[in-house]
Amino acid sequence: MMKKVLLSSLSAFVLLMSGCGGDSEGENYLAVQKMLDKKDFVGVIDKLPKDSADADVNLMLGSAYMGKAGFTISNVISAFASSDSIGAGDAFSNYTKTIIGDNPSPNAFSDLSQASVYFTKVVNDACVSGKILSTSEQNVCLYMGLTLTTKAAETINLLTDNLSKLSTGEVDPKLKASVCAMQYTTAASKVDAECTLSPKGDVTFTQSQKTYGVLEITVNGEANDFLLTKNSPSTTLTVGYCPNNDFTARTTQKVPGYYPCPLNEDRNSKDTTTASVLVDTLNDGLGIVKTVAPSDVQSNVDEFKCDLIDGSFNGSSCSKTGKITEQVVIDFLNRNN
Repeated sequence: MMKKVLLSSLSAFVLLMSGCGGDSEGENYLAVQKMLDKKDFVGVIDKLPKDSADADVNLMLGSAYMGKAGFTISNVISAFASSDSIGAGDAFSNYTKTIIGDNPSPNAFSDLSQASVYFTKVVNDACVSGKILSTSEQNVCLYMGLTLTTKAAETINLLTDNLSKLSTGEVDPKLKASVCAMQYTTAASKVDAECTLSPKGDVTFTQSQKTYGVLEITVNGEANDFLLTKNSPSTTLTVGYCPNNDFTARTTQKVPGYYPCPLNEDRNSKDTTTASVLVDTLNDGLGIVKTVAPSDVQSNVDEFKCDLIDGSFNGSSCSKTGKITEQVVIDFLNRNN
């Protein structure tokens, strides 16, 4: 991919933000843009209205949440562009390790989700509608596609204890357990022999009024707990640990009486499951990037997906076709752990 992707995408970002400050509220927009430049992302989020229909406001909010998550357009594009030239692993593993780095934000997943919400408000379904896109729509769609791809990378980060082991041949017990938890809820999969499964009953989180099954999975003597949804069982994406009666007591370390803490604390919304996030963000993110990428780099996007589905890329096409499914994700994570 390399230099052409980087230059094209950086140019797109300049165009993306060039509309700010041109209307009657231009001075206010310019002030907010300066806050973005200074990386005062929380200040931007606090300053701007969250229910605006104004494209510039929503672009700046999306950019602010992206920044608050710990990412900038420059480092996302750089990691994406160099993903097939660094390290010994496949492209997506390289991208994941490069973009997440050593110091990810604890709220990165939620902030990336918010960024996607505001970018979507600008373009609605234009990125996936198949219609001919304007230059400004292409710019926003590129940023949105990269945001979704980064969200998938952050999801994998949440499944591991040591992201640096990804695609090195060294086993990370938590990632192996995470894969086995996904296998356990997938009818077509058999759970890997390295995993010992121990159901631990149910837990109800009183603030969300949601009940989950607790499944303990042990790999190489290391035990990790997972939450399973009750209807159409799937593993719920969790961040840290908390007691079942207080989400605000979330910690990074497991302590007695604490459970894996659900990412989704809202009683009225669907659970955020590991499989649905990875499948949706990878299909949508890569699909969007391919749609808006310059013609001379679309084959590189194809190679990116080809690595994920374990195909062979000959420079122009992949030996395999089809969408990324839960089983594809399971196989990909197993290959790289």
